[in-house]
Amino acid sequence: MKRVWTAVAALGILMVLAITTVDVRTDADAVFAPDTLDLNPLDTSVGRELIVALVSADQAERTDLARDIAAMLERDPKVAMVNAGPGSFSDAFLEWVWNRRFRLALPEPADLSVAGLSEHLAEARQSLTSAEGMMFGDRLLRDPTGSFARLLNRFADGVPELAQYDGVWQSRDGEAALLFVTLADRDFETGEIAALTQAVRERAAIADTAVYLLGPRVIAAEISAETSRESTRAALIAIGLLLAWLIWVLRSARALVLAILPMACGFLAGCLATQVLFGSVHVIALGFGGVLTGLALDYALHVLGHPGSSRSNAQRLVLLGAVTTAVGFLAMLGSGVPALMQTGVFVATGLPVAAVFSRTIPSDPDHVLHAPPFERLAWPMPFRPWIEIGFLIAGIAVIAGYSTNTSSTLFDPPDIVAETIDRFETMVDLPSGRHAVMMEASTLSELLARQTELAGVLISAVSDGALDRYAMTSAFLPATATLPTLADRLPDVVVFEERAAQALSANGMEPEFAAEQGVAYSDALHAPVITYAELEAFPETRPLAARLDTTATGLREIVRLYGLIDAEAVAGAVAESEIPGVHMLDLAGPIDDAMVALRHKVLLWLGIGSIVAFAVLLIGHREKRRAVVIARTTGAAVGLTALLMAGIGGPLGIFEIVALTLVFGIGIDYGLFLDRKSDSDQRVADFRSVGLCAVSTMIAFSIMAFSPVKLLHDIGLTVFLGVLVTLVLHSSKTHRFRERTT
Repeated sequence: MKRVWTAVAALGILMVLAITTVDVRTDADAVFAPDTLDLNPLDTSVGRELIVALVSADQAERTDLARDIAAMLERDPKVAMVNAGPGSFSDAFLEWVWNRRFRLALPEPADLSVAGLSEHLAEARQSLTSAEGMMFGDRLLRDPTGSFARLLNRFADGVPELAQYDGVWQSRDGEAALLFVTLADRDFETGEIAALTQAVRERAAIADTAVYLLGPRVIAAEISAETSRESTRAALIAIGLLLAWLIWVLRSARALVLAILPMACGFLAGCLATQVLFGSVHVIALGFGGVLTGLALDYALHVLGHPGSSRSNAQRLVLLGAVTTAVGFLAMLGSGVPALMQTGVFVATGLPVAAVFSRTIPSDPDHVLHAPPFERLAWPMPFRPWIEIGFLIAGIAVIAGYSTNTSSTLFDPPDIVAETIDRFETMVDLPSGRHAVMMEASTLSELLARQTELAGVLISAVSDGALDRYAMTSAFLPATATLPTLADRLPDVVVFEERAAQALSANGMEPEFAAEQGVAYSDALHAPVITYAELEAFPETRPLAARLDTTATGLREIVRLYGLIDAEAVAGAVAESEIPGVHMLDLAGPIDDAMVALRHKVLLWLGIGSIVAFAVLLIGHREKRRAVVIARTTGAAVGLTALLMAGIGGPLGIFEIVALTLVFGIGIDYGLFLDRKSDSDQRVADFRSVGLCAVSTMIAFSIMAFSPVKLLHDIGLTVFLGVLVTLVLHSSKTHRFRERTT
């Protein structure tokens, strides 16, 4: 009893340390090795885009709500910019546009002819009859080239094809007010995005207005939230069923506590070890580590199922099984994937600790497990060694083959995401979610020059019907913005003044005003180049800056493609142009490539871990031949499970492969008890404890197998089938009982 109280005290200490020190993280980068993801779409300007749609029949009401939410978001440090509508221009911005008008909108030769100047002056005079025109009237008259007027219209039309009501963008179908949000350039955290979207939803709920949010980071957060919800639901159901099963079998509250105590100590020890080595515990490591340290429940059941003199041998086998599995998982440190490295440490710490604490369970020869007679279910015919080796080879072949030729996503988006996308397609013109054109350059000048070349390629693609339109910075910021000089592209001041005087006379205005126009023309002609810092200085140009990502070597922009019909044709045209630093981008491509690389790493290091685990088993087992049989049968169980999963669902995903490692650990555990020589009483105890462990495991994972979340379904089904296959293969090593001794 002293050992039990020692274990309880240790559990209390571990719990306090875990509560006060463990930091659970959800960052997405932890599922990739640093060298497998050259471009994470969530960390680009595209990945930080967010659209908020407020749907209401009352246009005025939803517009007021949009302004309130825009103001709320602008105060949020997680938000870099909110574009609620065209709005009005600040005096500082108007002055900047006036001074840089030729760099932003270089006049064409026709604009600088007498006829062109005369036409622009007539338009300026006409605009003086409106309140807006009177605001700019002086400048419009001093710039008869029309550049300033064109720029005002260009910046006012910030979102193509959308109307505005009372200064706020309205959806294409006329049912929603729209906000275009750019999130701050900071690491993606699902918790942050969830908090941001929840704040928007709560504010909309107060106004009894439907709200839709769409953006790469919002989708990622929705996937995480649904996975978390379903995981919690599955865990609660499984825990309830498992407790009911254990209560029925153990028939003792004391035995139930003793069974759970080692598992709890192992789980907390795994958390603390991971926290110490990595500074945090990723949610994936916590999930997998928690499931795998659930093997510790098997350890306690083995000990409880072997009372009296057989207990010491059971404890030895439990410790050997824990160390063997732990060493196998420790190989994950070589994967270079943070979440998997943490999982390796978690399991390598948690299982041995749980095995050690299972030795604290006191012997009670009078306690009998009320388990069904599992020994009667032993498979009657042994499998030949060559059959088991065939299962193993076939399983390895199917996993390796799929690994080389296919890729898959980590998570499937929930139905609500698809519904949201469908709803937005009726409200706003959405770009292609899969393809774009990526361009990189060392300077803004170089980037704009390359975009000028690219524009010709994309215009041809539009003419050929390959896409409807495209959006890139050069549409607002032409290459002339950073040219060293504009003097060689425009007439000198004297020529301009002569033409301007004639245009003034044609409009019944004083020709002498041409001198003042000439001064303004000269100032614009010699304006300094536009810099990236200037774009960030004004709210009106921050959307331009938000399109650009700063990199270690310069600037990068992802050019969005709208109404993309023929991605291959556009990709071919871009490739043929041979513009430096420009190529077609498959936004999902980096993830797909990283998934293939990740699968290779997982297979490689789990294979290494399995070999090392076999070596530990061979060294630790008293009967070397029996150890070889256990390893072979366990490998066959893993291979056959892989074949079944591939037949049911096609290529195995990353989490299915990692779930096979749990099947490996279970196989070693069951094999140590079923594949050994013993008398009939001992065999009954072995079958009872293994059967109890198997049912406990299948209860938990059968719940996951019915989950609508593909991740949980795949893991649950893999382990459920793996347990069945493991029982069949290992139990075939022993004959069925004709008699039972009491």
